[in-house]
Amino acid sequence: MSLRNYIAKRAVASIITLFFIFLVNFFLIYLRVPENQGTPLDVLFSQYLRFVFLEGFGPALKNPQISTLEFILRCVPYTLLLLGVSSFLAILLGIGLGLLSVYLHGHKINGVLTIAILVF
Repeated sequence: MSLRNYIAKRAVASIITLFFIFLVNFFLIYLRVPENQGTPLDVLFSQYLRFVFLEGFGPALKNPQISTLEFILRCVPYTLLLLGVSSFLAILLGIGLGLLSVYLHGHKINGVLTIAILVF
């Protein structure tokens, strides 16, 4: 397999993954908003994508009173906090489940624990 084919496959897989992430987020969050009840799903999904790509992040970058760098720097502390807490919890749960898996070596539940460890 050439590098070009590999990159193309990874790009397509990434786009499909992002689509499914948006789709799951749409069904978990956006459909539960009471104002959206009764509207066709295709209209709601297009409104959701427009909000995510154009209205959510777009206007902040087009605001003449704030520079793009300043906007991004405002978001960095929250991003680092979220990254730090989630990494800490993932490491803590991963190590805990790993120790539990070693303790329960040979039991039927060990397969489930192995999958959970790989996820964390």
